[in-house]
Amino acid sequence: MNQSSPMSSCCQAAFQKMRCIGYWLTLAALAGLPACGGGTDTPDKSSSAPSSLQQTLVNLVIDTTSPGLVTEGSFDQVPGYLAKSPQVLRSNGAAGARFALQVPQAGQYEVFVWWPQNLADAGIADITVEYHGGKNTISRSQRSGGGSWQSVGTYPFDPSIPGAVVLRNASGAPLYVDATRLQYVGRLAPVMVFAFDKLPVGLKDEPYTAQLGMAGGMPPYSYAIVDGDLPPGLALDGATGDITGRPAQAGEFTFTVRSQDATRQLASQTMTLYIGESAGTASTVQGLFPRPLEVPSARRQSAVTPSGAPDVSNLLAIVAGMAEGEWRRVNLNAFSSVWTPADLRPLLSKSNPDPSRLILAWSSFAWDSNRAALLLYGGGHANYRGNDVYLWRASTQRWERASLPSEMVQTPLGYWNAIDGVDKAPASAHTYDNTIFLPILDRMLVLGGAADPNGGPYITQDTATTARITGPYLFDPSRANADRVGGSTGSHVKRVAPYPEIVGGNMWSNRESWLNASASSAPPVETLSDGCTGYAVEDGRDVVYLRTASRLYRYEINDLANPAADVWKQVNRYYYGGSGGQSTCGYDPLRKIFLSTHLKTPFIFWDLSNSNPGNLDKMITPVDPTGEFPTLLSSGEIQMRNCGLEFDPVRKDFKLWCGDGRVWAVTPPPTPVATGWTIVKASLPPSAVPTESLGTGILGKWKYVPNLDVFMGLADAVQGNIWVYKPHGWVNPAGGSNLPPSVSITAPVNGASVTVGASIAVSATATDVDGSVAKVEFFADSYKIGESLAAPYGMVWSGATVGAHTLTAVATDDAGGTKTSAEVTVTVTPVAPLNNPPTVNLVRPTPGAIFPFGTPVTLEASAADSDGAVIRVEFYANAIKLGESTVAPFTLVWASPPLGTSALYAVATDDQGASATSVVVSMTVSPASGGAGSITLQRGASPFTVADTYLSAYHSTLNFGAASNLRDQFSNYSSLMRFAIFQSEGGPVPNGTNITSATLSLYKYSSYNMVYSVHRVLLDWSESSATWNLRQPGLAWSTVGANGLGTDISATPDASASTDFNPGWINFDVTASVQAMSLAPTLANYGWRLKGVSGYTSGLKWIYSSEFSGTPTLRPKLVITYN
Repeated sequence: MNQSSPMSSCCQAAFQKMRCIGYWLTLAALAGLPACGGGTDTPDKSSSAPSSLQQTLVNLVIDTTSPGLVTEGSFDQVPGYLAKSPQVLRSNGAAGARFALQVPQAGQYEVFVWWPQNLADAGIADITVEYHGGKNTISRSQRSGGGSWQSVGTYPFDPSIPGAVVLRNASGAPLYVDATRLQYVGRLAPVMVFAFDKLPVGLKDEPYTAQLGMAGGMPPYSYAIVDGDLPPGLALDGATGDITGRPAQAGEFTFTVRSQDATRQLASQTMTLYIGESAGTASTVQGLFPRPLEVPSARRQSAVTPSGAPDVSNLLAIVAGMAEGEWRRVNLNAFSSVWTPADLRPLLSKSNPDPSRLILAWSSFAWDSNRAALLLYGGGHANYRGNDVYLWRASTQRWERASLPSEMVQTPLGYWNAIDGVDKAPASAHTYDNTIFLPILDRMLVLGGAADPNGGPYITQDTATTARITGPYLFDPSRANADRVGGSTGSHVKRVAPYPEIVGGNMWSNRESWLNASASSAPPVETLSDGCTGYAVEDGRDVVYLRTASRLYRYEINDLANPAADVWKQVNRYYYGGSGGQSTCGYDPLRKIFLSTHLKTPFIFWDLSNSNPGNLDKMITPVDPTGEFPTLLSSGEIQMRNCGLEFDPVRKDFKLWCGDGRVWAVTPPPTPVATGWTIVKASLPPSAVPTESLGTGILGKWKYVPNLDVFMGLADAVQGNIWVYKPHGWVNPAGGSNLPPSVSITAPVNGASVTVGASIAVSATATDVDGSVAKVEFFADSYKIGESLAAPYGMVWSGATVGAHTLTAVATDDAGGTKTSAEVTVTVTPVAPLNNPPTVNLVRPTPGAIFPFGTPVTLEASAADSDGAVIRVEFYANAIKLGESTVAPFTLVWASPPLGTSALYAVATDDQGASATSVVVSMTVSPASGGAGSITLQRGASPFTVADTYLSAYHSTLNFGAASNLRDQFSNYSSLMRFAIFQSEGGPVPNGTNITSATLSLYKYSSYNMVYSVHRVLLDWSESSATWNLRQPGLAWSTVGANGLGTDISATPDASASTDFNPGWINFDVTASVQAMSLAPTLANYGWRLKGVSGYTSGLKWIYSSEFSGTPTLRPKLVITYN
């Protein structure tokens, strides 16, 4: 922008509002915005759309590596989630940090600060901006808003006068120092405006959070509502601009907010807040967590790749049984049951909104006719940051998650992109009526509308100071998987935990239409907000018609592998000034009529048989013979912005749905002219109808479903209710008049087990909606075993052989139609033969044998089985298993028998599972005379108690005592281990003994270099019940996670040790600690807690626990020598 050319106040406001979200456009790219200074939309001049948007002249990012950073006080270098700096600084006590600022040219700069996400121990930071002419201080909590640029105002800077951003901790909590940014906004102080004119939608009785933001002006800002009211239950914080509470009433609420900055500059904005309602409760939904790595990959795949026509017979039978004009809700589970859980969703400012916004906020779905599945993506501007995709499958009538969301990161210019790049996945977006399925390419096309956060097209940073439009995107439903992120591996949200089981699905591809724009392909230059689409097959290819805010375009993908071959072409433009707001469309490919709702007329259409940029829209007012529709329209009972419109290819008209049960047929005249159109309400039989809240409008949540010849509506943002509407003149898509019956096996249950020789009762239920069931045949492993000619359908199967069998039932109706049930597996087990148990005797050591302490003892048993074989012999001392032997001669070396008398015995097990126990043999270990003793305490190598577990901040109420590993990652885990050392606690070492050495060894089997310390635990704890919150049932740690220094664990470590990047032992010299416990029996032995000191603290490290069964010698061990 020419900085020497003054702008009108209107244009300044428009540009300033877009600048606050990093959305500086060229004047050409602003064609879709309200005109500044008068003027109207001009005809297309066949110029290609600009791929690059005009941006700021200066954008400076300064992080902790800058030589201009000066700190005061003590700081540690720590990793930070979504940090801008390679190392974040965390203060110890009172501290401050000063970023020196040197701008290259004089002017106004917006100043931002950045800190990481998930700072649970952070507090309030005082942020002072030192600028040309003064300084200003504001306070911000670093516990929220992390991972994003936080604006702290716009100030004048001059190259001759150094400036600064200074951070100090205003409380005793740690201060985090990461990065700051200066963005040039012009020579003159910009007009203060509200950052957004739309607020997030909400749900009645659910928690609500929104934040008013300002662009321009000098904080702190104050806020007040000067006209209208917030929904009951919500309140505005006049100091922060936060709107919070639980709205007690659904509806549309319009009010005006006024803000004043520190210089008394004023700005006002009229806003509308939409509150919907649901039969479900979003705030209590836990969501569907990804399945662990142990689940075989074949079971983790979503079976979405079509193999022939999708099976919709069950749902088709339901539709066939409906009356024409009837509605039916057909989803068997709630949309919320498969939501991405909160831990895996990207944050949005101070909140973590749920996926209900995908339905609630200006959205559409696509109908995948190849799989008979609904595909849902959305979210968008100010509402939901996740790009997760969901599907509802007609064959099962159930919701599934199709992908997990990408983590979103903010670029230095303020745009939000997927963490792995815009080529891997899109940002979230309001989709209006812009999402459409392309059956020939087998992809869902996502054009967007109001992308997060700019409220316009998808945008990405191009250079340090410029940005460009990107997209549109294709989603490949054949790759859909509930447990995978839609982008590449590693791009999922890791704010709470690393979740290594989540891998990339590579489901998205970017067509980069604006980057590939040319004279032969000119994508839209205006916003896609309020847009809508229509579909046609032309010359054997998918073709999409897109109505934007001011023009009509044709889009064709010629080569899936070559986005540069895509062709955008403007085919028409507006005469009536666009749709007047949000609208919805349908396309009749036979008559080439593109029909759109309009907020005033109420319809406009284009005749695409005359396709050229100069062809204008025509206004139509269809005639209702009853006069009902215009009456409802004029009264406001029907509002066109809330409706959904879709072409009906069977009845050759357009179906309009505006909520409730009424559906209107809009029929064009024989030739595409503005007169002769009719609109007629379809008769509605007595039945249940949709009554859910419309929220922000139906828009693209109303589609024709060719697999069923019905129309489908989506309602209730939490429940995700799927409503099907059976039109008058319904035609069975299966062809003919007969629908197959339905059948399912009711007994035996899947997975049942019976003994060979027993009779098996097999039964089934079967129905036929358009006739009767003639018979039900039963099959085992594809062989017919019987049939039943009348209900209740059943038989008795005798003579089933040993093994697993697959049962199915096949129902045949009176017209010969058949349907096969789902498979049921039953296992027939053999009669267990009589088995003689084995015999076993302990032959070594002999009864009464005495061994000096420290001497290994060999145990040997003789075992035999008269009618089979001995498969193992287990050896026990004092009822504690020492180990086992699986081949004769059956022996075991007991490396460290304890002092005193031990009762030994052996247990033999044969090949049929029978076992026998030997006679008990006693042996004694006496103290070694005049020498040193040595003992290794390790589960499996000694009979003494060894316990360990880890505590998890992610699962604060769960116990992991049975886990095969211990874990360490920053402050997220606490690993505990303890050994019974002294005889007073059941261990081998006499109390009061002189300890000459004691080494605690842990085997790290993962990567990363670290320095660790071990601290003696001061409170008793239980391996089987200790959690992050509790050390024993009903007894809490003094600080959660056993983190209380001097209360839960000793304030000073007993020992420290280091480990390199590779797996290996970590050895701690705990001699002094064990000696102290030996000499002071009152000093309780509760073991040690592992604590990371330095190194790669953010990486997840894995250590074998005592439950590890792979190589028992790698379990934790304590080796003690004494005399």
